[in-house]
Amino acid sequence: SGMRGHLVATSFQASPSYGGLMSQGYVPPGQFEDLLNLIRQASAASDRAMNAAKYAEMAASAAGAAGQQAVVRAMHMANAPGTPVADAVPPGIAQPGMSVGTACGPEPGLLAACMQQIAISSTQERLAKEEDEEDEDRSRRRRKQLLEDFLF
Repeated sequence: SGMRGHLVATSFQASPSYGGLMSQGYVPPGQFEDLLNLIRQASAASDRAMNAAKYAEMAASAAGAAGQQAVVRAMHMANAPGTPVADAVPPGIAQPGMSVGTACGPEPGLLAACMQQIAISSTQERLAKEEDEEDEDRSRRRRKQLLEDFLF
């Protein structure tokens, strides 16, 4: 064993004879903590961006579904037998025997459609929250497993 008299340079002890890229990779301890904090913050920001994107996607999907429902409903109303082609009186104009509240109130089917959309949205939010919790559990188990693999 001819290595007994020689010191082996590690990344922690710079050897004067080592002329490689040591200085380029070395980060002083204080700066290393700063670097770790920046990486943690970037990771948290990334998680928030992913959640925001997921919710934006769901909102767009819900809006698309509402739009499709409105089109289908309009088609049904247009094709219903006995439906007048055009209203003789524009909406918002009170006719005899009709109060202003009735004339200016929302169309009866509108409230039902809104309630249905709210129910759909809240169900989607609940499902997304459950999925997020499952994802968090999965990643927590994965991190724990990686740590155990590393330590043992």
